[in-house]
Amino acid sequence: MEQEHNVQRSLYRGYKLHSRYEIISSIKKGGMSKVYLAKDCNLNSLCAVKELFVHILFSGTEKDHIVKRFKEEAEYLAKLRHPSLPVVTDYFEENSYYYIIMEYIIGNDLESMLREKGNPGLPEIDVLTWSLSIADVLQYLHSQTPPIVYSDLKPSNLMLRAKDSKIVLVDFGSARVLPHDKSRLTGIGTEGYAPPEQYVGEQDPRSDIYSFGATIHHLLTGKGPYIPFEFQPVRGVVPSLSQKIEQIVIKSLKRDKNKRYQNAGEMEKDLKDLYNQTFAPKIQGVTISSFIKSRADVIKKSFRSLMNLIKKSPDTEQEKISVMVVDDEFDLRDTSVEILSSFNDIQVIETAENGAQAIEKYKKMSVKPNVIVMDVYMPEMDGISATEKLTAFDPSCKIVMLTALSNQETVLRAFKAGAVGYIVKGSRMEFLSEAVREAYRGGSPIVPEIAKVLLKEFFPSGLDEEKKKKMKLLEYEKKEPEKIELNTTNLQSGNFCDFLTEMSLSKFTGKLSLSYKSYDGFICFDKGEIIQAALGTLKDEKALYSFPLWNDMTVKIEPVLKIKEVSVRESTNNLLINTLSAWEEWNKMKEIITSSESIFKISLSKNYQVVSLSSKELEVLAQLKGNTSLMEVAHRINKSYFETAEIIYNLCLMGIMDKVE
Repeated sequence: MEQEHNVQRSLYRGYKLHSRYEIISSIKKGGMSKVYLAKDCNLNSLCAVKELFVHILFSGTEKDHIVKRFKEEAEYLAKLRHPSLPVVTDYFEENSYYYIIMEYIIGNDLESMLREKGNPGLPEIDVLTWSLSIADVLQYLHSQTPPIVYSDLKPSNLMLRAKDSKIVLVDFGSARVLPHDKSRLTGIGTEGYAPPEQYVGEQDPRSDIYSFGATIHHLLTGKGPYIPFEFQPVRGVVPSLSQKIEQIVIKSLKRDKNKRYQNAGEMEKDLKDLYNQTFAPKIQGVTISSFIKSRADVIKKSFRSLMNLIKKSPDTEQEKISVMVVDDEFDLRDTSVEILSSFNDIQVIETAENGAQAIEKYKKMSVKPNVIVMDVYMPEMDGISATEKLTAFDPSCKIVMLTALSNQETVLRAFKAGAVGYIVKGSRMEFLSEAVREAYRGGSPIVPEIAKVLLKEFFPSGLDEEKKKKMKLLEYEKKEPEKIELNTTNLQSGNFCDFLTEMSLSKFTGKLSLSYKSYDGFICFDKGEIIQAALGTLKDEKALYSFPLWNDMTVKIEPVLKIKEVSVRESTNNLLINTLSAWEEWNKMKEIITSSESIFKISLSKNYQVVSLSSKELEVLAQLKGNTSLMEVAHRINKSYFETAEIIYNLCLMGIMDKVE
């Protein structure tokens, strides 16, 4: 009974693991592990904490073997790098439990999408696109030495990442902590998705091929593999599916592993052939993903053309500022290189994926870069630690920090480590190039939101003229630094949920006043618990699920709480999760609703068939005059921005409404 009690125990919100990871909420529970959302207090970022309790079922030499395997696998997993794998950043043992710390992926799993949108299954083109990514990551895992067999591929373990709509394989590595003898491998995997050989403790890369086929079958048909090894042909369930996809699924689900695809590369080739022959010509420039990609290419080409026009002629070309870019996100690193390289006076001579690699490369470079642009949050070694080591090695090294989020502690740590500048990702491209130039000239390039922290910490008595001249604020509408409100910050919509979580975990008591254009609202906290919220006529939960739909906002922090009346019904834990979920779902609707200020009108010009409309949908339709924004509609019908957006989104899909351009 004691063992059962230990297995079922849960970490409570606010509990701090390893004196570093503060638990926010439980995300998922399985037969051998539990996953939590947590805050990494050292890096001030969200992470996923996987708690493994399978070791409780064993003792003595068996337990020692499990612990040894856990450590070996955790160290190995931490070295893996693939766009479709979360990054493993830490592992440790505490109170006889074992933990793996992973990157937290914001998004929706495919099983949830299947429940919400499967009719009966999901569109073949979507499943095929995702399958190409899955095949690629399986090929990467299977090509490792020794090969890694994932062992539990299924829709619930595949996330569609919100920020880039890419597939990510989550819940990775749990099976690897188990011993490999047959008696203990029978529980690995999920019934229905696991191949016959896995039930008797035999597995190799072809076992993942079977699970992959079962996953595709489920996504296409909406019918889960409830009876092991029994699968109806996909076209028998959904006749509109292509014959080729049916052939691929049938081959991958062969009971005899020697008759399946022998590796993920073989299966990926057939998937690519199907995509190119059947779908690519028809959907080019039509689907959202291909449209975004094509627009990105056009923007890049236009940007290069513009930069070429404004570049100086060769005879007046000045000496270039050499730059090293350090960022673990490939796309962001590539974008920074693209932007900086487009300016005539700047050249990128080196890049690195993390702090440790940056130090190693810097020490070997015969010609050092004039400026290093360094991301703050990176695996293996973060930007601040790397800055401290680089400036100790070379005091003349000039490093500009680049981050998506910032707080007072992080900013101060960065400058005390030796950084000369600090800018925020998402700023205009001129900020990045001007930051490099200003650092090269010996100045301290910072954006206004960072200036307030430095002014308070380093110059409490104000700035003299020499310091003012050196500290250049990268802004277009110049403001006097002394006039910046020290208790006011600006947030993009994507940062609001993290900010709300931070205020809760820090046990904040007081009021947050939020404003966006002509709209104002507030959120009240009492020792980290949300007790009140309002946004115009919207109160409490309705207000909280509206704020994430603002494109940006100004937040004024008032650490005084005059009224302690509790009017919010839901727990703060649920509010934080639901607010994050609202923001994730809102991102998915942006293919139609680009902003909370978007205006819609009733359109009967399309072919549509309405069987019935709900009272909520009729209520929204009654407000649409062709000049009313989503936000205005929400206030008129007294529903959250998010709920209103969902209704409008569905009406647009039905062909009843159109966006006013």
